[in-house]
Amino acid sequence: MAKTYNFKKTLLVEQEVQMDGTLEEIIAYNVTRLRKIKGWNQEDLSERIDLSRASISNIEVGRHSITMKNLEKLCEVFGCSSSDILPF
Repeated sequence: MAKTYNFKKTLLVEQEVQMDGTLEEIIAYNVTRLRKIKGWNQEDLSERIDLSRASISNIEVGRHSITMKNLEKLCEVFGCSSSDILPF
């Protein structure tokens, strides 16, 4: 059984969110949220971090975990820290 995380965080857009979910679900939510804040579609993000659009889609629906290298790339293009993507 997957470990469930609970997190409560103030977001970059001055709103607070609290959710329970697996690590993949929380990462999926945060990557999607940050991408939309930037006004990018999945293709835009995929070009910026050199991943396929299908890989971005799989991350955003929680089908794939992200590597540390890709976490670093996401933080760089979003201008955020890893704590804005991870639940800890």
